[in-house]
Amino acid sequence: MPRLSGPEFKILVLLVRQTLGYAMDKETGRRKERDWMNIKQIMKKTGIKSDRTISKSVAKLSDTLKIIETVTESGYLLANPTKREQHSGKIYYRLALKSPSGKGVDKL
Repeated sequence: MPRLSGPEFKILVLLVRQTLGYAMDKETGRRKERDWMNIKQIMKKTGIKSDRTISKSVAKLSDTLKIIETVTESGYLLANPTKREQHSGKIYYRLALKSPSGKGVDKL
């Protein structure tokens, strides 16, 4: 948490709520693995008023810290801001449960 700005933290908490906080199957307890959101939805749900702030925060969470991943509907990784900007479809967000070193996120 100390490495995150306010907007970065809000976006991370939103993603956790939209995925792990949502039970797809109440009998098995299975949770959503990813969720799609657009900038306007993120703005509304977090109270962040700047789309640029959201883009910069997603870039840090995804590209620098590797806490989240942004993917297409088919699962193609949108690994940098340029790929996200060029993508014309829905962008899905998911938690990156493993770091590049193979350690769990809690071990970073």
